[in-house]
Amino acid sequence: MVMASSPPPAEWEAALEQFLASSWRSRPEVTGALVCGSYVTGDPSPRSDIDVHILLKPSTKWRERGNDMVDGFLIEYFSNPPHRIREYFREDFSDNDHACATQFVTGRILFDRGGVIAKLKKEARKWIDKPFRKPTREQALMGGYGLWDNLDNFRDAVENAEPDLAWQYMHSLTTILRTYSRQCGDCFLRFDKAYAGLSGDALAKKYAQRPSADTLFARRFAAAMLETDAVKMLPTLESLTRYVHRKMGGFEIDGFRLRSAGRARARGRGRGKKK
Repeated sequence: MVMASSPPPAEWEAALEQFLASSWRSRPEVTGALVCGSYVTGDPSPRSDIDVHILLKPSTKWRERGNDMVDGFLIEYFSNPPHRIREYFREDFSDNDHACATQFVTGRILFDRGGVIAKLKKEARKWIDKPFRKPTREQALMGGYGLWDNLDNFRDAVENAEPDLAWQYMHSLTTILRTYSRQCGDCFLRFDKAYAGLSGDALAKKYAQRPSADTLFARRFAAAMLETDAVKMLPTLESLTRYVHRKMGGFEIDGFRLRSAGRARARGRGRGKKK
């Protein structure tokens, strides 16, 4: 009887294995590897690279990241001891981000001597499930002021017919998104993932994330990202700012006060108006 042969590995998997075999797999300080990114989660583009985490022994005194081309595939690797991965989890979380944790949750273990990568995958899942810290009262007040200042600066740019209006519009949108993401406890999406993440739920499912806490805002913001008519940019920002201010409990610039405890100083972030 002729036994059916197993299907050959995908070309990208063969390139990755060649990379690991030639550079990392047999090194004594290496304990495991995990591949992540679009080749694992699906829908890689012709420009996608192969992302791989290489785990080093805890006693290793160095870490390294780099890129290698293997058979036409660009491989981006990150070699770290486990404590550094855990620091990435914490650092991302403090910035309302899950970048590294998402890579571990959705990634595929290639080899794992000692089972540390499996433990890191479980820890990553806990970080993603853990609610982000809500802003303090002072942070919320400064967030409300920052939104007012953001809109006031853009009004100034419109009145002066500044030539970089589109650039300022996108940065003004970013301020709104970052402020409201913190208020809602949402993950702050990377710029190239923001539209996909806000215009539907597919990205959240793909990366094992929670969907946006405020679906109405997410859809309105996604629409605002596509605005190219300079005449409509200011009304769009005004509408989004009013919405977020209302959701944050309201804001009035007349009588705004922020008294900080101890030696902390309340610092304005406005760019100042042109005279």
